[in-house]
Amino acid sequence: MKHIEITKEEHQHYLDEIAYCDMLRHWMEGEVNNGTY
Repeated sequence: MKHIEITKEEHQHYLDEIAYCDMLRHWMEGEVNNGTY
């Protein structure tokens, strides 16, 4: 199995993607819970 190198930039981008999706999910849940959605 080949080891895949991940640069710091790629890793940070990956974390940003996760953080964005998480934020979006919380925002959607918040909108639904507040009855504004």
